[in-house]
Amino acid sequence: MNRIDQFTVNCARDIYRTSSAAMRAVLFLLLIGGCLTENHADNWKSEFRRDLEASIDPNNRQATSLGGLAPPDIVQRWLASPKEETDESPLCEVCDAMVDVAITARKRRAGEELISEIFVKMCKWFELEKESFCESYVKNNIDIWLHIFDNKPALRSRTFCVYALHKHRCRDPERMDWTIELPPKPVSKNVAHSPASTTEAPLKILHLTDIHYDPDYEIGSNANCNDMLCCQKGTKPNTSADEAGYWGSYPCDTPWHAVEDVLHQVIEKHTTYDAIYFTGDIIKHSEWLTGIKTNTEEIIKVFDEFKAVFKGIPLFPTLGNHEPFPSHQFSSDSIGASSNLSTQWIYDLMGKSWETWLPEDALQTVFKGGYYTVLVKPGLRLIALNNNVAYTYNNWLYFDDNDPLGQLKWLVEVLTESEAKGEKVHIISHVPSNDMFCFYNWGKEYTRIVERFAHVIVGQFNGHSHDDDFFVYFNSQNHSEVVNVAYVGGSATTYTNSNPNYKIFDIDSNTYNVLNYETWIYNLTEANLTPKNPPRWYKLYDIKSAYGLPSLNPADFTDLMERMAKDPELLQKFHRYKKREADQIMAKGCNRKCELETMCYMVTTWFGEDDHCKHYTEIYNSNLPEN
Repeated sequence: MNRIDQFTVNCARDIYRTSSAAMRAVLFLLLIGGCLTENHADNWKSEFRRDLEASIDPNNRQATSLGGLAPPDIVQRWLASPKEETDESPLCEVCDAMVDVAITARKRRAGEELISEIFVKMCKWFELEKESFCESYVKNNIDIWLHIFDNKPALRSRTFCVYALHKHRCRDPERMDWTIELPPKPVSKNVAHSPASTTEAPLKILHLTDIHYDPDYEIGSNANCNDMLCCQKGTKPNTSADEAGYWGSYPCDTPWHAVEDVLHQVIEKHTTYDAIYFTGDIIKHSEWLTGIKTNTEEIIKVFDEFKAVFKGIPLFPTLGNHEPFPSHQFSSDSIGASSNLSTQWIYDLMGKSWETWLPEDALQTVFKGGYYTVLVKPGLRLIALNNNVAYTYNNWLYFDDNDPLGQLKWLVEVLTESEAKGEKVHIISHVPSNDMFCFYNWGKEYTRIVERFAHVIVGQFNGHSHDDDFFVYFNSQNHSEVVNVAYVGGSATTYTNSNPNYKIFDIDSNTYNVLNYETWIYNLTEANLTPKNPPRWYKLYDIKSAYGLPSLNPADFTDLMERMAKDPELLQKFHRYKKREADQIMAKGCNRKCELETMCYMVTTWFGEDDHCKHYTEIYNSNLPEN
């Protein structure tokens, strides 16, 4: 006999309270059947919750007794089945139940061990991290979750799932998204005139990103492992093909001599730069081996090398999501600097490390939150954002996600002032606003800001994804008109199976518009064949020649998006450059699904916004050859 859930019991109780004795039997049978039928689709949810609660010993809330608990069948089937990104996921409901049980258990004074086990289960079931890493991840972050459980009134379990399952588009139906107030567009006569283009030699800006220096990289170690990071000291390869190479290996981070090589390459093989934009991520991906002490040592080592190699060149850095410890965590404003949960130490470290390049007034906001603004040249303002606070692995979003650090409000203020002065602005930040792990509310509001100040912002430069990429911002009133472009820098690491790279931008010396850029790489397979020789760096492409662009004005990207949607060969070329001709990825190829994903990324500015993806997918499909 099936168990009757609480919903059914409530139905029966209400019947007996409101019906006459003669009608009770009939109504009981009819309505119980109706209750069971109505709730049949949700039975798995209530049954799962009962099983979860039953796994916690009510006489010993410190116990960890979830070992035999398995995810509901519906979740197992969903995880194993092919699906589209827009498919509705039952994971949100399971997450909601698990976090709610964890909150309830904590209110009943459950200890760290039990709450940790619930989160480890969730991490493994939902494949949030590699299974071997889940326990380390939870261990590093459990104190943050417990603090939030203990200190945030009216805590909602579903809110947590919005961040934890962001890539599965988990949403909270009761959530009210926050917005940033934007000033009205000014009357043109009240705005300083924009400068005209010039035929003078362009400025040269180096874009360097995602070094991911790994002090534990060992030549000859195992480059083919199941951990978050391979090529680690003391590991042994099964075959010679799995040995970590001298210059690096495709699934691994960067040995020190490879870091030195890229820095010396960019300074010795090119003309002098007018500025360097570094968009973050110094620390390796082996998060279980990181800590405040080791991260501090590695950050200082890399920045000291920057100072020695790039001596005399203005360098403008941003934070990456791997710099703090625990990784990705940027504490809420409400956490005092003296708390062991505070990440003020990373802002203090950046402030001291960056004082070589930044004026004192810019350092004030660095010490506050790792962001700043500086006048690079007369008429050109740089804004450096710490948008890692909006990275969905930042658990402090659960405490308060409303414009963390007040950074977007500050951005609007700076842009408004630049608009009035006739300044042009470059923005550098680590995480692209369209990344699946950039909180959608933050990305949506940032997109609104970009559109409002599109005539002021003439360059955006991101890192993080490790892809050599760009994506476009559209006019919300004209869905085919591109109004701004963001460039994604690639990476110096080979962690995502791509060849190392850097980019050199040509910038109009009067308007500060982006005129062109080159991407330089070396082939890792080739470099490892001759470990005693430095890698052979070469120019992979420049964007104007590669895609036949007359300029890099937003209007020319409007035409480029149309051409790409109609020409799979152009998408194939883009994929090849995006992945920097890495041998393993080139061997795998890029099928139609890959082509569509490549194109959709370029026309999406915040995760979950699909209008432009759908539009260009229709164009793509309508131009496929008939079978």
